Amino acid sequence: MHTLTSKRVTKFARDFGFEGSDSDLFERYVAANYLFQYLRDDVESIERSISVAAKTKASISVQ
Repeated sequence: MHTLTSKRVTKFARDFGFEGSDSDLFERYVAANYLFQYLRDDVESIERSISVAAKTKASISVQ
């Protein structure tokens, strides 16, 4: 991950109390930024958007 992006993700995680791997934190960071106009700073909504996306990916079968 680029240094600037890594610093922003780390600060985001610290500010919102998220823990996890770099990829998990990056996923939350992207979701929060992309959906900010709808979610604002609602940590629970950020978590729900990630969990719904993970369930959707898991339910897609490759033919």
